[in-house]
Amino acid sequence: MSLHPKAEIPDEASAHHYSGSNRVTKGLALSARLDEPGFRHYIPTMSNFGSRYRWLKRWAKVLVERQPKDTPEYRESERILKGWPPLAGDDSSKLEYLKHLISVAADEMKQVTVYASVAFVVTGLLLSGKLSERVLAADLSVRVVLVCGIALLAASGTFFFRYVRRIHITRMTLVRCIPSLDIVRARELWAGAAGMGARHMRAYNVGLSLLLLGFSCEGYVAAAVLL
Repeated sequence: MSLHPKAEIPDEASAHHYSGSNRVTKGLALSARLDEPGFRHYIPTMSNFGSRYRWLKRWAKVLVERQPKDTPEYRESERILKGWPPLAGDDSSKLEYLKHLISVAADEMKQVTVYASVAFVVTGLLLSGKLSERVLAADLSVRVVLVCGIALLAASGTFFFRYVRRIHITRMTLVRCIPSLDIVRARELWAGAAGMGARHMRAYNVGLSLLLLGFSCEGYVAAAVLL
């Protein structure tokens, strides 16, 4: 006889007697179902928002990008592309490298700012002119979806603002590298393992996800009002 018998799921009456509700029964039943083989592969992708986003991003990449054949030429090309390019060169080349890196950071800021601007423009179109009258006169469910879409776009703008702010701080640090032509530090600041992309790209990803969800909500509102 085992000293540690396997825990059994209590029936609804005993669970109600123990906790005053049937939450214990439902919780134990759900835990038992999650241990089944059919549910195990869903747990890593549904545990939190970040893992679901990475799962969708990975599948989108598989569907969109062409997967080349595994040949010696492909492996050699992949090895070259994954490695860091050399930073050797004279002072003028190093200065040009720093200038271009600062320019890339500025372009990244402009791109993210465009995302936030488009969100405000779409919201403004829904809430202006004759379309706003039809939106306000729509069903309660449509108006609730509109409020949710505006809230998602506002949250997206908050994450984008944080990301742009970090880029601005990184640009100022890159400028400080110009007098000493410290291109190694500059590259690590922008693309290193502890740099801008590795530490703050999550804010951009979350902002982009919220932006797409907000557009989906406002697209539903526009379809419900116009169709």
